[in-house]
Amino acid sequence: MNRRMVFLAMGLVLTCVAGVSAQSGAFMDRFLEEPAAAYGDAAYLVLVGAGLIKDGEAPQRALAVLDERGWAIAGKGAGDPLTLGEFAFLVMRAYGIPGGLMYHLAPGPRYATRELAYLEVIQGKGRPGSSLSGERAARILGRVLDYKEGRL
Repeated sequence: MNRRMVFLAMGLVLTCVAGVSAQSGAFMDRFLEEPAAAYGDAAYLVLVGAGLIKDGEAPQRALAVLDERGWAIAGKGAGDPLTLGEFAFLVMRAYGIPGGLMYHLAPGPRYATRELAYLEVIQGKGRPGSSLSGERAARILGRVLDYKEGRL
C-alpha cells in the first residue's frame, strides 16, 4: 500500500477526533497494523469520527452505543473481525449517508458496500464478505470525511 495514502487517511481520521491525545495516537498505530479490523476498535473509530462518542472512551462504550441505537451486529464480540460489508453498513448509519433505491429496499452490508463503492468511498474490490484491515478501514473513513465535506 502507498504509505502516503495511509498517512493521509490517518491524518484525516485524526483531525475529525477532537482533542487527539497520546492514547488516540497509540490506538491508531495499533489499529492501522491490524490485519483484520476488530469490531470493537472499528466501531470506536467510526463513532468517535461521527461525534457519537467521545475520544478516550473504551471500545466497549462504542458497542453499547451501537446496541442502544439498534445497530449492533448480533453474535459479534469486540475482538471479532469485521467484514467490509459490516463496516460499510456501520459507516452508512453513523454518518447518515443516504443510500440508493436498493439500499432503501434492503438495507444491509451488501447494498451499503455497493453504495460506498458507487460514491468512490470504497476503492478497489468492494466485496461485502471480504476481510477488512485496519489500514483499509482508516482509508475508507478518510474518504467518508471527504465525501461529507463535499471534496469527493
